[in-house]
Amino acid sequence: MEKWKESEGTIRMKTMLKLMQNPKNGIPEEKLPRFEEIVQTTKGAECEGKFMKAMAERLALYTQTYGRTAELLDDHTVLVTFACHHGYYKHAPKGKFQFPDSVETYFERCAGGRLYEYEKALGIKLRIKSVDTSPLKENILHPVKFIFEILE
Repeated sequence: MEKWKESEGTIRMKTMLKLMQNPKNGIPEEKLPRFEEIVQTTKGAECEGKFMKAMAERLALYTQTYGRTAELLDDHTVLVTFACHHGYYKHAPKGKFQFPDSVETYFERCAGGRLYEYEKALGIKLRIKSVDTSPLKENILHPVKFIFEILE
């Protein structure tokens, strides 16, 4: 049973690497060597651990460089927290809050934009897992939370 789990982890990381290598995904080739080396030189849980550690380091570098707030969670999802600047929350700190025509459409646009940003930064494919918005009274600086799943 333990051998199956280890090989399953290696298979997941190889599948993720294969997606990263697909030219249609538009991921620059210079992002791949570190991940290729991990998949070629390690197996099982060690492979998965090193692969996800490298992914977390890439995410940390991206967030520091571009002033984003995101983290790789233990369940291999990416948590992004922020305040939207398209209009819904933009003027709220100034007391000029305007409710959008469609909250769902508004946050779908934000999620799509963030999804694309993080896919390119990390070199992987993501899918929206959840969207959580806090009332402005509770959290005016980062009222929006998206969780993205890493697709394998």
